[in-house]
Amino acid sequence: MDRLGFYPPAPAPGPLIMLELSPDDWCAEPKIDGARVVVCRAGIFTRHGTPLTKSKGLDALAGIIGKDFFQAAGSLTLEGEWVQRIGKLWLFDLPDHLGTHDERVATLADVVGKIGGGALEMPRVYENFPKAYADWKLAGHEGIVMKRRASRYRKCDKPGTEIRDWLKHRYCWAK
Repeated sequence: MDRLGFYPPAPAPGPLIMLELSPDDWCAEPKIDGARVVVCRAGIFTRHGTPLTKSKGLDALAGIIGKDFFQAAGSLTLEGEWVQRIGKLWLFDLPDHLGTHDERVATLADVVGKIGGGALEMPRVYENFPKAYADWKLAGHEGIVMKRRASRYRKCDKPGTEIRDWLKHRYCWAK
């Protein structure tokens, strides 16, 4: 397969005041500086819907995924951020799961729990968004993404389509 067939949604820029949103309605995830990937039985794809290349770490990521990954995930499609320089895949979402964000994350945690290993990561859930923001900044992440808990995953028909159920705020980098 040479194309994924859809594009992941992009978080819309959000103001820093989004850290005051209610944790009853929103959750926070770190914005990781890596390559966004979608993993399914048809292959490993970029956020642009094209296959991940060897220069972007295809072989290393395929080695991490292996057959155990698909035995645990079944037919699910997984979305995450591949950080080649440290050999870690952060898993964030399940594009084919029809549930809310919270339901998708619970299912994803199940999959990660079955696989184990240090190369797969799921972000820690925070109720205190300013603390999450500060902790992730200290950890060297790119920023924070807020996701509406009741939202469904929206597959998009063009790359970079921003949705308001996902809001992002990047840290400022020194020049």
